Amino acid sequence: MASSAIWMIIGGILILLELALPTNFVLLCLGVGCLGGGAVAFLGGPLWLQVGSALGIAIAALVVARRFLHRQEAQSREFGAMGLIGQTGWVIEPVRGPLGGLVKVEGETWRAVAASTVEIPPGTTVRVTGVEGNKLVVEPTGPQTPDHGP
Repeated sequence: MASSAIWMIIGGILILLELALPTNFVLLCLGVGCLGGGAVAFLGGPLWLQVGSALGIAIAALVVARRFLHRQEAQSREFGAMGLIGQTGWVIEPVRGPLGGLVKVEGETWRAVAASTVEIPPGTTVRVTGVEGNKLVVEPTGPQTPDHGP
């Protein structure tokens, strides 16, 4: 019984450390492995089986966590205005150089300023080239398209 308590305490400490020091689930996986070793100890398994199960569970948990993290990285993308760089949209209200105007990009309306001092009329297709504070920096990419509406 004492060895199972030790395994469980170590597992709990490792899991709590993962919350305090994010290590991409490494400490969490080791903690889960220790909890597995504690379960084997509680059931009366010998020390070699306790250590073997703790290692096996920890390694399996690490493999699963790494696959999850790699899948998340592949699917992740920038959010907010930074995620719109390179996207196209159209002008709703004239964008008058640095004075700005309104554009619609990916279904959302944004304040925008022009990359140059030109005035971009409503309906013109634009590409987002950057972000200044909470405004998009845009440049015209094509002719005016009157079929876009606010």
